[in-house]
Amino acid sequence: MAIAAVPFSLVTIFAELRRRRGRAAVGDVVLLAALTASGIPLYWAHIYESLPRIHDVTTDTENPPLFVGPAMTEMGGEHFAYDRGRTAHLQATGYPDLAPLHLSGSADRAFGDALAVASDLEWEIVRTDPDNGRIEAISTSFWFRYKNDIAIWVAPVAGAVRIDLRSVSRVGGGGDMGVNADLVRRFIDALGRRH
Repeated sequence: MAIAAVPFSLVTIFAELRRRRGRAAVGDVVLLAALTASGIPLYWAHIYESLPRIHDVTTDTENPPLFVGPAMTEMGGEHFAYDRGRTAHLQATGYPDLAPLHLSGSADRAFGDALAVASDLEWEIVRTDPDNGRIEAISTSFWFRYKNDIAIWVAPVAGAVRIDLRSVSRVGGGGDMGVNADLVRRFIDALGRRH
């Protein structure tokens, strides 16, 4: 409707200019509203087309963190089955920057910092397992209240600590508009700054 309003507003502007030989205020307002209303969905359509059609991203496509807490009970194992072929390939193409975070110091400190960062990001912590370095959380979007399940794995590796993350949308089998990749990046960036 907004796109259809663009030619209508141009006709209105032309008619007002011919009649009054002055500023076409009504047509200007209609044109501005039409361009704004049509520009927003066109922008999101462009974003959608430029991103991979996946709703599950991880920093480790070979051994992604597992969900074992409430999300698994609520959504079922099939929802969290990771496709190491298709999904991993699309992620590598669309989000080549996603990688594990390596930190110095103890795994206990890294676990505490990871938990603090998840809380700072206002994720709902639904499960913690310090003995195995596992955290599960839910991020809920502000406007539409979409939920993304997040699994964090903190593991000691050769005198350092490796942090892996996985984020999965509860809806969006055709794509997630980059939301899960953004959640992973925000967490990794915030935890890296904290150390």
